[in-house]
Amino acid sequence: MRHGVRESSPVRVCRGLVRRRVLALVSAFLQLSPAVPLLAWGGKIRIRRKFSPGASIVYVAHTQTESRLETEPKGLEAFLPPIPTNLVSDQENAMTVLSVQPESGAEVESRFQRFDIQSQMPENMTEANRKAFLESEEEFAQSLRGRSLTLRYDRAGRLEGLQGADDLLEQFPAPFREPLSEAFKYLLGQVTGEGLYPDHDVSRGEEWQRKLAPPLSRDLPFDEQGTSTMRFTGKTKAGGVQAAAIEYSFNDTLTPRLDQLPSFPPLVALAAQGLKLDIQIEGKGEGRALVALEDGRILENRATLEQVLTAHLKPEHPTARPVDPITLKLTTDTAVEVKGKDRKP
Repeated sequence: MRHGVRESSPVRVCRGLVRRRVLALVSAFLQLSPAVPLLAWGGKIRIRRKFSPGASIVYVAHTQTESRLETEPKGLEAFLPPIPTNLVSDQENAMTVLSVQPESGAEVESRFQRFDIQSQMPENMTEANRKAFLESEEEFAQSLRGRSLTLRYDRAGRLEGLQGADDLLEQFPAPFREPLSEAFKYLLGQVTGEGLYPDHDVSRGEEWQRKLAPPLSRDLPFDEQGTSTMRFTGKTKAGGVQAAAIEYSFNDTLTPRLDQLPSFPPLVALAAQGLKLDIQIEGKGEGRALVALEDGRILENRATLEQVLTAHLKPEHPTARPVDPITLKLTTDTAVEVKGKDRKP
């Protein structure tokens, strides 16, 4: 029997990257031209997130992304913003439950105790540009270290809101602020297991599945087709804690609705030249999470993701003299590993 749940958190992490890359590529083409606790009875268990005031846990997350860029005609990479061929980030977040409201959910503080990022840039990048990019990257990482954000969760453990990042986002151009805010939410949802919990009691080997809903964004609406599937594989232990093991997978196709951004300057400029931009993102991934039986907190979460972004720049109206479209294909492979450790009172 299949039931609907929200998408798994690696899907959300993936989408945060999608939003930033789509908006950046649009500009680049212009240059080319609390719930109840988990219980067990009758051979089934209920996997739900339960928040307790004062509860605290530290999450250590490691993410590595490799990117490959192809263009047609060849050589257009030199006109695009630099894209790291390899990006590694390590972070440590202390999550503390500040308050719990039975009817509305919980308020949680997330403090970045550590945030490090390292990039490997394309070989054809000049040394001056490489240095400037890496300095900007380190400045961003430094601005996160020691910063605290306030998160709001609903009764089912879904992240509803984020406070404390506004001044950080002010350093970015206006069209990128909301996508980056969403990326923060995805990053924090990743360590809290958002979307992994079924809405019914499950037995070993049982699956729950849903069709993925388009991401919500005022800046960049999407159409989407895709499915996310979770499966409870049994009980285990993680660091001496009793846990439920959940395997998950997803595949989806996202199509940005660029026609709903008529005032976005780069699109206006392209339209004035008689050009049209089409973008499509195809993603797939799989992973395994360990969830504490007593309260549903994430103990471990590992995933691998693959994403292919394809963009075509072509004449909006075919003419007697057809012009070959400009095509860009960006492929990213990402590995995510998260581990949690309870903090001492």
